[in-house]
Amino acid sequence: MPSNLCACGSEKPRYDLTDARGIFCCYVCDDCEESRRARYRPEIFDDAGYDCDEEVDGDDEEVDEELEEAYFDAMQKDD
Repeated sequence: MPSNLCACGSEKPRYDLTDARGIFCCYVCDDCEESRRARYRPEIFDDAGYDCDEEVDGDDEEVDEELEEAYFDAMQKDD
């Protein structure tokens, strides 16, 4: 089977199903997208701020701010 066809057996072209943050979930076609979306929490497709347990790429800015705060807090304690 050519790699550009969906694995669901429809023989239709596949495309990426991504969440609201642009994170790849799986390959789908028009025939199977609804059933494949049902395997995920619905809010991940509509709300880019959805809760998750893992660190998501792009959260680095928040981590950088926390590190910067900790650094300046430590510097003030040394004074």
